[in-house]
Amino acid sequence: MIVIGENRYELIENFRDAYNEEQVLAKYCDVLEKYDYIAGDVIEGYLRLKGFYENDNPKAREFNRIDFLEIYLTDQCQFGCAHFVLKKMEGVVADV
Repeated sequence: MIVIGENRYELIENFRDAYNEEQVLAKYCDVLEKYDYIAGDVIEGYLRLKGFYENDNPKAREFNRIDFLEIYLTDQCQFGCAHFVLKKMEGVVADV
């Protein structure tokens, strides 16, 4: 389990060990909290984050549904780049 802000995430894909907690925390912004998934791709040490919704989410458009992820990785990312996918888990982290 990965905690970012008040949300919990599960790392469901980590191609070429792309996930780096320090980089993600430095790059993460509140806008990403609304998404069901966060994908990160790394090119030459630079991390980009993009949010995706569940396919049945009414807020989802074709380009930000999770079933669009493979097209995104193919068309918008460098071929074979290191990447990861975080899936938001139910509930929020309780304040301690």
